[in-house]
Amino acid sequence: MKNLMNRGFTLIELIMVTIILGILAAVSIPRYMSTVEKAEQAAEDAVISAMVSGLQIYATEKLIDSGRRYYPSNPFDALAKKPLGYDGNDNDDADSDDEWTFNTSTNRITHMRKDGSKYYWNYDAGTNTEIIIPNTDCWSGDFTNHEELMAAVDNGFIQATRSANSESQCGDGETFFWCQQPGSSTDNYDYCGNNGDCPVNGVNGVPCCYCGGCLVTVCPEEDYEPQRIGANNNDIGSGIGSRTSF
Repeated sequence: MKNLMNRGFTLIELIMVTIILGILAAVSIPRYMSTVEKAEQAAEDAVISAMVSGLQIYATEKLIDSGRRYYPSNPFDALAKKPLGYDGNDNDDADSDDEWTFNTSTNRITHMRKDGSKYYWNYDAGTNTEIIIPNTDCWSGDFTNHEELMAAVDNGFIQATRSANSESQCGDGETFFWCQQPGSSTDNYDYCGNNGDCPVNGVNGVPCCYCGGCLVTVCPEEDYEPQRIGANNNDIGSGIGSRTSF
């Protein structure tokens, strides 16, 4: 009995175990790799599907804004939420695990999987020229209209920059303005009214009815952003192509 318990495996038994393990590995490893590949494909499909939807939303917004549908130059700009591996500073092909890029030279969306394999999708944006128009929607009213001018001052479209007695004391882009009592000649400038309401009061220290200053037209902060208008020949391209292996 003691000899039987101390007996080791025979060579035949070891060979059989090795063969069984080999068979199991031959069956399970390909299935595992297939599962991983399907998971990678599903993740890629989710990103591309979101991008396709985002492009349609982007084009619809451009249609509303400028009357023409067109796609962005970089398809990732159509995504509200970028994939975690996206590198907006990399304009070449993806070259690290789970990295997404847009190659601006080849117009390809590229992705490198965790196993090192790389895939790309061709992207055709179409014609998407944008004309940048500075926003000049600032006040351009009548300086001689007291009510209109004071409303512009109250709304922040007009500001007094300095006290002045003549036009020569105002700089470029500034308008000289003189206040005095009704009934007196003021050339083409306004009267201060009965209560000393004058747009240059702030730079003169007190409400005045015989004083002057320099006024400048100011665009409110939100109007500094230029408008981007699509060109009349803009149109969407074919969009995103099918997945292709490098």
